Amino acid sequence: MLVFDFDTEMRMNELKDNYQMVIELRISLSEKRNKFRKFANIIKLDPNSLLTSCDIFERSLLLNCYTYSEQLVKNFIYEVIEKDRHKNIYLNLFINNKINENTFSPRIKLNEIEQIISKSLIEGFKFPISKNNIKIKKYNEMIKARHKYAHSGLYDFDYQYFDNVIEVIEYLVFIFEKIINHNHEKWLRYQYLIFEIKNISKTISEQNITYNRKYIGLKLRELKKMAIKYKNMYYNFDSKLNLLVPLANLINEFSIQDLRNIKKAIEKANVIFLELS
Repeated sequence: MLVFDFDTEMRMNELKDNYQMVIELRISLSEKRNKFRKFANIIKLDPNSLLTSCDIFERSLLLNCYTYSEQLVKNFIYEVIEKDRHKNIYLNLFINNKINENTFSPRIKLNEIEQIISKSLIEGFKFPISKNNIKIKKYNEMIKARHKYAHSGLYDFDYQYFDNVIEVIEYLVFIFEKIINHNHEKWLRYQYLIFEIKNISKTISEQNITYNRKYIGLKLRELKKMAIKYKNMYYNFDSKLNLLVPLANLINEFSIQDLRNIKKAIEKANVIFLELS
C-alpha cells in the first residue's frame, strides 16, 4: 500500500530480505568459521573482511529499520492531512512550510508517535499494546542504538532482536493502514474495546473471590461479552499480525470460557490483564 508516496509493502520486503541476509551470514560465520577461513585463504582474501562485510550489513539493517519507521510516520501524517491535495494553494504552502519534506523528522519511539498523533491528529489516540511488551522495548532500543551509531559511530544492537523490531514496524503499518482505509473513528472504537477489556480484567484481578464472588461473576460476564464482540469484529485481522497474536488468542479463548469454573475464568482474565499491562 502507498502511504502518501511511501510503498509500505515493497520497503518491508526489502527490510526482511536485509534481515534474512544478516541472519544467514551470522549463522554461517559462526557454524562454519573454519570453512570460511579456508575459502578466504584460497582466494587470497583476509578472513576478517568477511566479518567486516557482515558488520556492514548489520549496521545497514539498523539504519534501514530506523529510516523505514521515520518515513512511515512522516508519510502517514502527510496522508491523513492530505498534503499537497488541497484546492486552497495557501493551505498547501502553509503545510509545506510547517512540515517540509526536507526538514520534518518526527520522533519515532512508540510513546512519541502516540503523542504526535493524539496531540495533532486524533484526540485520544493510544496504542493498545503494552509499552512493557519486550518487542516494544527492543524497538525503542533500536532507536537509541541508531542515534548512538549516528552520533558516535558506536554500534551496540544485537542482531537477534531485529525480528522483534520488524514485528513492531509491521504493527505500525497495520494501524496506520487501518486508520487510512477505515477512518479514525473505527480505529477509536477498536481502541476503546481493547482498553475496556483491559480495565475489566484489571478489576477482576484486584478482587477477593471470598468476599466479592457475585461482583466478580458480573465482571466476568461483561468481559466475556466484550471478548465475543472482539472475536466477531477484530480477531481475524489481529491474529494475522505476529505482535498481536498472543493477545488476540487470549481474548478469543475467553470468548468461549465456561464461567461456571470461576477460578479458571479469573486466571484467564488475569493473563489478559498482564498481556495488556
